[in-house]
Amino acid sequence: MSDDPLTSFVRTVVGSGAPMLVLSPHLDDAVLSCGGLLGWAGRRAPVTVATLFTEAAPPPYALSARQYLKRTGTEDAEELFAARRAEDRHVLELLDVRSRHIGLVDGLFRRLPRPRAGTERLARLVPELALVYPTYRLHLARGRISAGDADTLRAVGETVESLLPARSGGVLLAPLGVGGHADHVLCRTAAELSGRRVVYYEGPFAGPVPPEACRDGRKGRLGGGGA
Repeated sequence: MSDDPLTSFVRTVVGSGAPMLVLSPHLDDAVLSCGGLLGWAGRRAPVTVATLFTEAAPPPYALSARQYLKRTGTEDAEELFAARRAEDRHVLELLDVRSRHIGLVDGLFRRLPRPRAGTERLARLVPELALVYPTYRLHLARGRISAGDADTLRAVGETVESLLPARSGGVLLAPLGVGGHADHVLCRTAAELSGRRVVYYEGPFAGPVPPEACRDGRKGRLGGGGA
């Protein structure tokens, strides 16, 4: 069975030795979503996984964060994230892939750059008031980037340009963000705004890629499905 156009393109780029940058929102996303590709490409070309949201924050924690920590069996988010970073480095090393932990705070714990007016004292009792995304279901998982995340989006864009300059000729992989998590949408948006040609790919059922599925990132975004 012949490759679809996007797979053929990736094979060509990797075969040329051009670099590949994979944007991973969280510490398990890249390996769980495309570990096979990383293992194949990492032995043929320089591949870097840039994991963006690799830090937690000290308490007090909002309800959504407390529920998450309870499911993981720990009460200390920073301790949990330290263990996850070590695991991530180990796995990517086994795949012959470079890892970069960018050090941005995970959306579940990310606080506003400046407190909302009049909430400074109350936020000590109601941590949600200090967060960019006060709740998971109603805010973080709605598929929208908060206005309070403007600096975060800028930082993600600067990371892309620093690790894979547009003139490098390399390939950039980013999540489409179909689940609506704001951290994933931030990665997707940074890729779209990078000025590179954007191709949306859906697997494992991908067929031929139609012309309308490709768009120059400088000219806008393309809506629709995909993964």
